[in-house]
Amino acid sequence: GSRKSSAASNCESDDDIDRYFTLSKLHQQEQDKINENNNVQTHTVGPGQVTPRNYENMINDYIYMGQIQLGLIVTKGLLEIDVICAKGLERVIIDNDNNHHAARTDDIPPDTYVKTYLRTGTRRVQKRKTATIKANYNPEYHAKLKYNACNVMGRRLQVTVWQRAGKFEKNQCIGEAFIQLDNLTLTQHTLAWYKLFREKLVESEFYDSS
Repeated sequence: GSRKSSAASNCESDDDIDRYFTLSKLHQQEQDKINENNNVQTHTVGPGQVTPRNYENMINDYIYMGQIQLGLIVTKGLLEIDVICAKGLERVIIDNDNNHHAARTDDIPPDTYVKTYLRTGTRRVQKRKTATIKANYNPEYHAKLKYNACNVMGRRLQVTVWQRAGKFEKNQCIGEAFIQLDNLTLTQHTLAWYKLFREKLVESEFYDSS
């Protein structure tokens, strides 16, 4: 109503008004995209996310390996984790010296899956895993993983994105997020993007790829 009237003062026909709102929508979408890209380069993290030590002073180069969208809630005695999608994933490349590097090779996107654990200190329990999504830097998983709610208190949730390897090669961890569950209001649904930090940047522990 009022927006239409405001737009009409600058337009002479219905076509002009429609074009006005189309351009406004496109401008807003472009601005949202810019804000989203800027957020990747800042130190903003997801609700309850655990960051590396001295994180605020870290340089962005090779810290972030993408982002993952999660939904979390405790309902009917279960912690339900909606693993929705990831975006901006990097492909892990291993050189001849067994060093890990991140790279974007547009013609060879990685096959990926997500693993979760509940953590108490260095102890990991109750692994859950999604199906593998093939050849995509922005995979959509749409998986629901569940834990008994009585096992949640005082624990961290470890979420890792893995790159599935070929025969005779090890699967590689692309990135991970740690979430302190006590810092969330789990009786309400939390839907958020979490930064995927380079493997072992938050905690240096043993990782398997099974």
